[in-house]
Amino acid sequence: MAKAYKEGAGWAFRLRVHGQDIYQSGFRSKKAAEEARDSRKVELKQADKQVGFGAARTSVAQALCDYALAELPKHKGAEQEARRINRYLRAVQLPLLKVEKLQGEPGSVKASMRGQKRTEQAVHFKVGLEDVEQERVIPASLREHRARLEAEGLGSDTLRSLLARIMVADVSAHRLQRFVDALEKEGFGMSTVRLEVAVLRQMFNHSRKIWKWTQPHQNPASGLKIASEDNTRKRILSEEEWVRIAPVLARSKNRCVFPLVCLMIETAMRSSEPLTRLRWQDIDWQARVLVLPDSKTGKREVPLSPGAVDILHAVQAMELTSGLEEPVFPTTYETLKKAWKTACTAAGVSNLHLHDLRHTAATRYAIEFQGNAFFIKAVTGHKTSAMLDRYIHVNARHAAAYMHGDGLEANETPAGLNADLMAEVSIQAQAMAAEAKQAIRERVAREQSLRRQAQEARKAGLPWPPAPPLGEVGLGKGVGPDVPSPLAASANVIRVEFRKAA
Repeated sequence: MAKAYKEGAGWAFRLRVHGQDIYQSGFRSKKAAEEARDSRKVELKQADKQVGFGAARTSVAQALCDYALAELPKHKGAEQEARRINRYLRAVQLPLLKVEKLQGEPGSVKASMRGQKRTEQAVHFKVGLEDVEQERVIPASLREHRARLEAEGLGSDTLRSLLARIMVADVSAHRLQRFVDALEKEGFGMSTVRLEVAVLRQMFNHSRKIWKWTQPHQNPASGLKIASEDNTRKRILSEEEWVRIAPVLARSKNRCVFPLVCLMIETAMRSSEPLTRLRWQDIDWQARVLVLPDSKTGKREVPLSPGAVDILHAVQAMELTSGLEEPVFPTTYETLKKAWKTACTAAGVSNLHLHDLRHTAATRYAIEFQGNAFFIKAVTGHKTSAMLDRYIHVNARHAAAYMHGDGLEANETPAGLNADLMAEVSIQAQAMAAEAKQAIRERVAREQSLRRQAQEARKAGLPWPPAPPLGEVGLGKGVGPDVPSPLAASANVIRVEFRKAA
């Protein structure tokens, strides 16, 4: 084994393994050079156990591409992750990732690791490659902004492009920290920065565990300094707001919207769960439980309150769908979101998102179950108490009312806590919606009748609308010989030609 030797201001080594000559320099000390030499030797001797060309001969962009093709089909956020990885692939002109959602229920693939039990993982997407798209046109305003950032120092796009080109073995925590600092300087949110780093961290973990690459010695994307931000949200829907919103939702043209929102309030489900995953066959009426085959955290059971059972029976009676394998709510998230935003605006309620209904239900059940975390987690599906705590917003007023045995004010009570009020609001909202729809049907019927009368009058050569008799009470009431009827006003109109004179 060749010894490390002094070269200029630093240290270097030369190594020959399996006929391959290795030379590296620029180490600050003899010890650092020897450690790098030993590590490189081990890696080369284990090359037959590694996947691909190894960390020293694979760029970050290529490694991200290989990682994506292997792992993204099993990720529910594959589309978002692919967009992040494509930024690296685009920088080095590699084919871009193309993600297609699989139709129907997710498939499964058997995952096996040496010494571990075989398990099945759900496959949600089909991931492939497509040719590099043409260079995108950057708006002038953004181009100027990026040029200014480049003038101040290396921007995130430049650092990402450089990172995409270097070998995986050469990536250091210092290099990634510069990238993170540039993202923060350019004003990207902390969640965006964390997600960008998460993709790199997962790729490095995958390369070590699955591909058996020994370099870098530690995951360089772990332990980076990322500024923290308080992104907790404490907004819930109060009973007072629900009384105003419910009638507007009930009048929605889409019949799915109102019962769907009511079910979300009763069950604390995410909007994606009843929309995209719930089928009639998933309802166990006897056990009063929804068995979701797939959710954000995998398969889970959702307990149904008496109100939730009533809502599902009402939806069943509406006959929106009938087959066991058909969705309970045949609508889309975009339709639901638009109807919710419209209802909030009409009701004068601001800063209330659909996901806040999950916070509302969690808070409601925290009060109803008197803080029994096991029961609450059974409803919400959270795995940890730390995550559950982010959804429960019991405040001092709630505690004071409980201490004194008093009821809560309507503007402090989370919607759904008062089951009788929920039922009453639902009945009233549906009654108001039925009256409004009946009024619309009557108006449409009158308009259709008038159109038929007009068609018959034209066929018979009669004037339309007919002039009412003088003095008759009705349209044009009290019209005498000196007061022309509004219906006959067109006879007194002087027509003017606005064309220019020749």
